[in-house]
Amino acid sequence: MSSLKALADADFLGEVAPLRRYARVLTCNLEQADRLVLETLNRARRDPPKERTSLRAWLFTIMHELHSRELTRPNLEAAAAAPDVEVPSAIMSAVPDAAIECDAGANSILEHLALLPVEHREVLVLVVVEQLGYAEIATMLGVPVGTVLARLNCAREAMRW
Repeated sequence: MSSLKALADADFLGEVAPLRRYARVLTCNLEQADRLVLETLNRARRDPPKERTSLRAWLFTIMHELHSRELTRPNLEAAAAAPDVEVPSAIMSAVPDAAIECDAGANSILEHLALLPVEHREVLVLVVVEQLGYAEIATMLGVPVGTVLARLNCAREAMRW
C-alpha cells in the first residue's frame, strides 16, 4: 500500500460502518462522530500510510489521533465528558448480539458502556466488536500492549453488574 491511488473508493466505503461505530464510541455524540469520520477519511486521502498495515487499523489510528487532538481543546473537553441523551442509539451497532442476550437489556448495557472512560470504552470495542489484536490496538493507540490489557480488564470489570 505505497500510495492511496491503489485504494479504490470501494475500499474506503467498506470501512465507513466500522469507522462510524468507533467514532460513536469515542465521542458519544452522533454529530461529532460523523464529523470525525469525515475528517478521518479526508486525512486518509491526503496522507498516505508510512508503512504497510491493514486499512481499518490505519484509519482507526488516524481517527484516534484526531480525537485525541480534539480532546486537548478546552472547549471540547467538557462536551466529550458529557454524553448526549442519544448515547444508547448512537453506539447500538457497537455492541455484539451476544452481549444483549442477558436480562439487563440493550439500553442498559449501552448506557453502562457510555459511562466508561473513553480509554476503556475504545479498547473494549476494538477487542470485542472489531476483533483487533492487542498488538494492533497498542500500535493504533500508541501505548504498550500491557496498557491495552489493563484497560480491557478495567472495562470488562466495570461492565459486570
